[in-house]
Amino acid sequence: MDRRLPKMADWDDVFDETYLRFYGPFLDDERTRVEAEGAIGLADVEPGAEVLDCPCGFARHTAVLAELGYQMTGVDRSAVQLEEARRRLGSADWPRLVRADYRELPFDVASFDAVLNLFTSLGYLERDGDVAVLSEFRRVLRPGAALVIDTMHRDRLARIFQARDGQSHPGGGVILREHELDAVTGTVSNHQLHIPAEGERASRASWCTYIPSPNGWRWRARPVFASR
Repeated sequence: MDRRLPKMADWDDVFDETYLRFYGPFLDDERTRVEAEGAIGLADVEPGAEVLDCPCGFARHTAVLAELGYQMTGVDRSAVQLEEARRRLGSADWPRLVRADYRELPFDVASFDAVLNLFTSLGYLERDGDVAVLSEFRRVLRPGAALVIDTMHRDRLARIFQARDGQSHPGGGVILREHELDAVTGTVSNHQLHIPAEGERASRASWCTYIPSPNGWRWRARPVFASR
């Protein structure tokens, strides 16, 4: 599917080649498998279940769970991420990959036995935008099915917070990071700079994320799931 997608500020620039450059080299297979198996365990569904991974990025969790026998659908609005996913997956029949915005999912009501939203993939929109995403998740879930959200929360982040850090990049050069935490609003601003090997061009990325208290998402989701 390649329909026209609604604008999402500058997120399209952050979650395309930039995301692959800043995060892809650090997300190894062992970590991915632990995360995927943990999430599907919380969803409490058996192999063969129809599961939505949204947004799926380059489908690292989606692919692991498809190998385990789940009928996986991965959704992302980034054509670049989905192209990388297809490159990694090769000719595999599953998972199914769909390009769409998670505020407007192209699926019928009650299409899935579980929905996974992993690796802090909520909180990039204002409250109404996040509620729209949660509403879509509820719409496509079958009655009694689970929504699993994996995200950082404010209190833990405050304990481990570092205003600046950096590390070597596996592809050469270094990544430098600056963070600004507002514990009152539950937001964190992130700024990253990749200084590559000599002769290559540096790249930057900046974004702000809603990082709530442990009960923050429960309150944000309450209007959506209160009557479920």
